[in-house]
Amino acid sequence: MFPSPRAQAVATARRPVGRRSLGPAATCSPSGRRVTVGRTTPSRLVLHPCVIETANYNVQLFGSTLPVKVMEALTSNVDDSLMVKIHELGWAWLVCGDRIIIWKICQSSAKHMSCKELQLPPSEFPWSADLVDISTTGDAATTQSVSVMAATCEGSIHYWPSLMHEDLYTEAYADFGDSVCSFLTAVKAGSFIMSSSKNQHVRLMPDATGKIYQRFLQQGQGMLSGIGRRVSTLFGILSPTVESSLLSVLWDKADCFYTLTNNNINKWDLDDNSEYHVLSWDMNRVLKGDISDAIWVSIETQN
Repeated sequence: MFPSPRAQAVATARRPVGRRSLGPAATCSPSGRRVTVGRTTPSRLVLHPCVIETANYNVQLFGSTLPVKVMEALTSNVDDSLMVKIHELGWAWLVCGDRIIIWKICQSSAKHMSCKELQLPPSEFPWSADLVDISTTGDAATTQSVSVMAATCEGSIHYWPSLMHEDLYTEAYADFGDSVCSFLTAVKAGSFIMSSSKNQHVRLMPDATGKIYQRFLQQGQGMLSGIGRRVSTLFGILSPTVESSLLSVLWDKADCFYTLTNNNINKWDLDDNSEYHVLSWDMNRVLKGDISDAIWVSIETQN
């Protein structure tokens, strides 16, 4: 169910970039799905061993030349670790220092590309593309229909109701105590969920004026919360521990929000105005039980 933290539904790449000419992207397409994995010049395709063409993967050039702002950022920040994400609706954003450069990909020419530069909130930690996401209404091809939210590890938030007006944004703050923010995910009704490294989650709901209302997602309040401990143990359904470390999140576009920790898989059902925690599955307990059963079966077989 879960991709790795760096290979979610939105593709992510993070690495230092050297000075060189930039052209169309080299892409690796498993089963028809296209994911950006590198950059090359139009005249020379350099393939990393992990994306050499096989029976299951086709490597091909795709897309037009990158916008000027993106090319300048890539060539002038050779000492920085850059992070980029590509959204399934055809938008991409590059986190470069304290800036976000966001643009529409797969357009006919670089001249007509929609490209905006946004200022991130101040932070003592490195900025992350995992703490940026977009929400769209209507035609996702225009900047007017795209809203952007970005956060820092400390919990400072900037929200742009419309990408068309990059200078107009509102500020907010989410307090996770001594835990740092790890992920920001766009969900239903133009809202977002911000998640901390200790598996805490707050839903951020902007109104028409841009003001952001907050509500923490409660755990253990769903339809399975009333069953007994003995029954829950049989199914591996237990409340998540406070010390769980968050590894990844997933919004499946079908009203369900999932989290993966080092101990549990959790699920919430979301509607426009509420959230219901319906499942916490203890992977460690189930795996230990399966391993113990396998050991005993092996011993009995040998005897």
